[in-house]
Amino acid sequence: MSTIGKRIKELRRCKKVTQKEIAERIGVNPVSVQRFEYGSVRPSLDTLVALADFFQVPIDFLLGRGIFKSWEQIRENKAFVIDCMAKWIVQHLRGTFNSDIADIDESTVVAILSDELSLINWLPVLVDEVIFTDKRAIILFKLDCLF
Repeated sequence: MSTIGKRIKELRRCKKVTQKEIAERIGVNPVSVQRFEYGSVRPSLDTLVALADFFQVPIDFLLGRGIFKSWEQIRENKAFVIDCMAKWIVQHLRGTFNSDIADIDESTVVAILSDELSLINWLPVLVDEVIFTDKRAIILFKLDCLF
């Protein structure tokens, strides 16, 4: 199974939709979705865009590019990655804003990022790279994002 196929299947299960429902929404035959998942056929660029829009994820997630090259390791260490991201977000919000948004706590951010689709969408916005070693993970945050 290809990276694209794994990701489509993962997202389909996460969203609890059928191959037929995906096919209807993106304008392809249900057999095509099945073939995408098995990796026997690669979606065209237009279909890839439609899939990304349907699932509301970056195309790089479907392709396994960029930060998503290490997605399996990120998922295995999801709690750690989310905790680091939450700390970073709260620290930067408190240092940037003098309003109610600065009162946000880490548990609220963790709750938001704990949703798989939310993490998929926020990860490339905030993080340049996650490096995994034998004993730990190092998260390199983007310096110019959002704030």
